[in-house]
Amino acid sequence: MVTTSAAGLQAETKLPNMAVELVTLHTDNYSEMLVFYRDVLKLEVAFEQGEFANFVSTPTNLGLVSRSGMLETLGDSGFDGTRTGSGVGLGFYFDTDAQVDEAYAEIVDRGARVVSEPTKMPWGEYIGFFSDPDGNVHEFVSREKH
Repeated sequence: MVTTSAAGLQAETKLPNMAVELVTLHTDNYSEMLVFYRDVLKLEVAFEQGEFANFVSTPTNLGLVSRSGMLETLGDSGFDGTRTGSGVGLGFYFDTDAQVDEAYAEIVDRGARVVSEPTKMPWGEYIGFFSDPDGNVHEFVSREKH
């Protein structure tokens, strides 16, 4: 935000301290995405109405909404195009490499698409990548020090 002083000089003002408390995925594939986040990742549904769901995930909740629902609600053409590729990547953190391995194996058994099996990355983190039905690539990350 920019403000103008009495002398006519522009100065930047800071926004209040903000925290991301909700990330919402917009999808053309609401039913399959709902099943993925609810039944494959086992996120608890806190609220669902029509084609909108809010999942409990501390500290940031996850929302899921159909793009057609957003277009209908807002009337904005930004929701009517075709999206391709990975639109967003979510990181889910675990305390140990073993926890990443266990959780990764479980979601793959339940139908998650493997992108890259858990492995130590060149920058030192231990990460396994997978994708949701829309092709968004997410990761399970270990906080274990290497």
